[in-house]
Amino acid sequence: MAQQDRWSSSTVYDHLLVLAWHFSTLGTDQPELPSLSFAEFLTLRGIQQAPECPVRAVCATLGVTKSGASRIVKRLEKKGYVTTATDAVDGRVKRLALTSLGTHSIDTISAYQSDKLERLLVELPDDAACEFDNNLRMIVDNLHRQQS
Repeated sequence: MAQQDRWSSSTVYDHLLVLAWHFSTLGTDQPELPSLSFAEFLTLRGIQQAPECPVRAVCATLGVTKSGASRIVKRLEKKGYVTTATDAVDGRVKRLALTSLGTHSIDTISAYQSDKLERLLVELPDDAACEFDNNLRMIVDNLHRQQS
């Protein structure tokens, strides 16, 4: 395959969509993986990274309103992935925690997708895989700077 001489934002966007689909739990035919929406998956990962976080942390993670975050949390609670508890200091705040099902699901999905990515990246020369990682990191860093 010939290397492109010029990039285009629409082509990069198309590639990102393909990657996002194939690295979502909906883009796999693996029955052992829980079927979560991307927003649900990111919510669970956010709670895993910040245990006992308030619902408003989901707003920041996903860039959604408090109402949108509450709907996602209620859906995850109904499915048995998270629990909510009233904050001991401020009764208006609901703290989120993963259930064992939530923890197991995130760990299973993350391990599966990491292995899948490893199988793809091992096909690249080391310098190309490092360059890919560095470029992704720069894009994410730039995105965060623009959101601030």
